[in-house]
Amino acid sequence: MSKRKLFFLLFILYCSIHLLGREYAIYYPVNDSLKIGITGAPFISYYSEVGFGLGLSIISYEKSIKKRDFYKQDFFLRLSADITEEGEFELSIKNSTPIRKYKQNLTSLLEYKKRTIKYYGKDQNPSNKEEINFFPTIYKFICNWERQIVPRIRLGIVCDISGYKNFVNKNLNNIDQSIITNEIYKETVSLSTPFSISKNSDFYLTQYLYDKTSFFRVVGLGPSILYNSKEPNNFPLKGFYYHNHVLFYNKLIYSDYNFITINQDIQYYISWNSHTIASQIISQNTFKDCPLDYYPSQGGSTFMRGLKINRFIDDHLFGIQSEYRSPIFFWRLSMVGFTSTAISYKSMDDFYISNVNVTYGFGGRFALDKSERINARVDIGFSKEGYQLYLKFGEAF
Repeated sequence: MSKRKLFFLLFILYCSIHLLGREYAIYYPVNDSLKIGITGAPFISYYSEVGFGLGLSIISYEKSIKKRDFYKQDFFLRLSADITEEGEFELSIKNSTPIRKYKQNLTSLLEYKKRTIKYYGKDQNPSNKEEINFFPTIYKFICNWERQIVPRIRLGIVCDISGYKNFVNKNLNNIDQSIITNEIYKETVSLSTPFSISKNSDFYLTQYLYDKTSFFRVVGLGPSILYNSKEPNNFPLKGFYYHNHVLFYNKLIYSDYNFITINQDIQYYISWNSHTIASQIISQNTFKDCPLDYYPSQGGSTFMRGLKINRFIDDHLFGIQSEYRSPIFFWRLSMVGFTSTAISYKSMDDFYISNVNVTYGFGGRFALDKSERINARVDIGFSKEGYQLYLKFGEAF
């Protein structure tokens, strides 16, 4: 075991002993019916393909509201920062603020990343040995304003303002492969294994692979609709959730790309005696030429756990996952079991059974706030390609 890994393990052991037996959340009363809770801790993150990371997460949230006139939408703020043993860095601020007087809600996500993005190809079953690593710097700001139209339903506008440096600046489709040479590889990408492209290869790279000086803007705007009856928000035990947003990226609004994304997220929760079944259906679609980071993908800590991040990507994705969540059975500990299935496809002609991927796994939860179930989690997911281990804050969905 390397000295870095040993340091990370000793650090989390120290934090566990130091925090043992303490209350993990502090509450500040706002009025007779509202409290604001604050909790957080240093943590060890882990992805099997990138190794250990050291981070800090601070969460602020509402608690004990007697009357919620905005369909149970609560204030929530999460600040997270982590750095991996490979030197990758990520900072994110996620916020949801209800404006109950005007029946409005504002959600936002601000991210700064310097993290590897892996690319395996856009065919149906790309080899995991032909892996190309991109090392971009990513700046991302997404804001969603919504207003209640009828109880539980709201309409709004989504704005995405993102930027990339050291990244793919053109689409991966319809590439003239004759311009791709070993010299370009050496200057632009890091290959984890020897790699070659033939005229018959389905593994495409961009005509303008990597630009070390240019900064590329991705700007989009579009409508959203949401239906929400789940409760409570932090750890839903029952209810239904539907969110659909369409984003138009165009040079008329100073985007360097012209493309469209349509994303739908459906969640359903049922519970009995504090046992919960959580299910999710995801449909993600891209149209026209978009940067690599915007293609729907399988793999990671939130969807298709058990596959490497970005293991399968294409223009469209359809997937389903379901998770059993146990009640707290000892101290602050609970457990989960999950399974998911998904397909990435370019057109309906690719929609057949051999292209469907299945993952499954189990995990443990540690409740920082027992009543609200603000959890730290460890998950291990399995797939046909092996397993992946994740240490994270918050639920997958």
